Amino acid sequence: MAREKSATGGHQVHRVAFYVRVSTERQAQVQEGSLKNQQQMLQAELERRNTGEAWGRLVDTYIDGGFSGKSMDRPEFKRLLADVERGAVDAIFFTELSRLSRSLRDFLNIFEYVQQHQCDLVCLKTVIDTTSPFSNLVVKILMVFAEFEREITAERTSRNARERAKRGLANGGLPPLGYKRDPERKGHLLADDSAQIIRAIFRSYVRLGSAARTLEEIRRKFRDHHDLKRITRSTSGLQSPCVSNSRIRSESMIHRRPVRFCPVDAARKR
Repeated sequence: MAREKSATGGHQVHRVAFYVRVSTERQAQVQEGSLKNQQQMLQAELERRNTGEAWGRLVDTYIDGGFSGKSMDRPEFKRLLADVERGAVDAIFFTELSRLSRSLRDFLNIFEYVQQHQCDLVCLKTVIDTTSPFSNLVVKILMVFAEFEREITAERTSRNARERAKRGLANGGLPPLGYKRDPERKGHLLADDSAQIIRAIFRSYVRLGSAARTLEEIRRKFRDHHDLKRITRSTSGLQSPCVSNSRIRSESMIHRRPVRFCPVDAARKR
């Protein structure tokens, strides 16, 4: 399918697709939030390009609300690529690189794919506009630096989590069952009323010798407790109740302390 001819001249008019994305459902549900802002910015850019003569017209807007840019498995993104393949789109507008992809490999695959189908990429916040030949080289260079920055950020986050773990401080996320955050000391945890459940789990396991029967008993005994829904076989740790090394996990490392402790043996001594 060839590009359209302008009604006022012989030059070709681009059929433009807008691609917008946010990572979470919560962001997607905000009526005047990021999705709306992205569309407004893309529309302004298209109008700017149409000043003087017709450069392009919007054929469709593809909206992925609540999908991460780390994955290519996005419904509207797949529909966009299908339309590119059948020749219905000449240019894809998006606000920044991370909206299209957070992976260098994925972006380069996208870049090569759309180029094979005579489709251009136009990014507003980065100097990417493949309607100009020189930008093809710029795209690849910028994506290398974007990937490098992402890896540096991930390493910094991992290193900070490791150092906090060495100091005995809790990292982010939901506190483990049986603990709550100390409101007066940031990074410290205190035992809460769910601690009695943890003690009961190990005592029951010593007596019953079965994770399934222990789980049934705990659910029956604490059926009115607000944390009951958090209790599963994996939560209780009954599949591997003896801990030979204390492990504090982060995204990309395991910090070990040479601590010998078996909660089942501790429960037997009580």
